Order: sequence, then structure tokens, then C-alpha cells
Amino acid sequence: MSQIQHLDAPSPATDVAAGEATLLDGVRASVPIVVGYFPIAFSFGVAATGLGFSALEAVFLSVVIYSGASQFMALTLLSGGTAAVVSIVTLLAMNLRHVLYGPSLLDRAGTRARTRHSWAWAYGLTDEVFATTIGFLARGSKGWNERWMLGIGAAAFLSWTGGTAVGAFAGGGALAAYPAVEAALGFMLPALFLSLLPRS
Repeated sequence: MSQIQHLDAPSPATDVAAGEATLLDGVRASVPIVVGYFPIAFSFGVAATGLGFSALEAVFLSVVIYSGASQFMALTLLSGGTAAVVSIVTLLAMNLRHVLYGPSLLDRAGTRARTRHSWAWAYGLTDEVFATTIGFLARGSKGWNERWMLGIGAAAFLSWTGGTAVGAFAGGGALAAYPAVEAALGFMLPALFLSLLPRS
């Protein structure tokens, strides 16, 4: 009888696992980011090809830099003939804040934090992913883990690179007939970030 009671009793490990966020939870949390990223990345792809970059070069910039404002700055610098070294230093200076995102997030996660796969999910810590993650930690509804981070980060990254590819292959004149839309896209990135900031 005691054996049966022992088998029926839930283990602490099972309780913790049941309360942890999953990869799919991370993907679900990424939906507002995905919806916001795609049109902005599309406009980047269009702008890049409009300035003479090939579609593959535009996608390459999105994969390597993966930072909205910095990518548009890169287009300005590179198309204007700025030396590659100067361009790289400028872009690194623009993105120094990202160095603080990982430590800040892990500090808030506390004892729940694991860093085994940090090399993978840290790459996806954009402003919007960071803001959404901080909001998730503040709510404390589920335990934070790396699977959640991989879910939100991968979905956001695929939206950004996918939007760039579609815009780049659409060509430099894709938005020429829609000047109001083209102008509005310039405000989407900061608006998206502000909308995702956790409320106090």
C-alpha cells in the first residue's frame, strides 16, 4: 500500500517541469514581434536593392547584423562609400547596449536561469525580444527557461530574415507607388518597441 501511495505522489521535478514555459510558449509570445518585424524587414529589403545591393547581400546583412536601425545605417554608410572598418565600428557602437541585455535578463530570472544554450538564444536578444522577455518575467506566470527563449528568438529572427528576402526579391521600386506606406514603415520599429515595454 505504501508503495502505491509513493508511486501516485507527484515528484517535485514533475511539478517544476509542468510549470515551466515551453518552446511553443515562446513562439506564441513572439507573435506581436513577428507581425511588426515582417513589414519593417520588407522595407529594408526594398531599400537595400534600391541602393544597388543584391537580394542576397540584403539578406546577408539581416542575418549578420540583425538590428533594424543599424541595418538602415549600414545601407547609408556602405552606399555612401564609407570605409568598411569605419562602418563596422559605427555599427558596433550603436549596438553596445545589447551586451547588457543577457546579464540583465539572467539577473531577473534568478535561480531559474540556465545558460547551457545561451550562445544560441543570446543572438536573438533584440530590443523587442528583450522587452517581451522582461514582461514575461515580471508576470511570473510560468518558469523562464532557455526553450522559451529559443522559441521567441527563432520566430522573430525568421520573420526578420524572411521579410528582408521578400522585400529584396520584390525589388527597389516595390513601394514607389505607396509613399504613405513607405513613410509609415519608418515609425514602426520604435512604435513596436514602445508597445512591448512592460507596464509598471
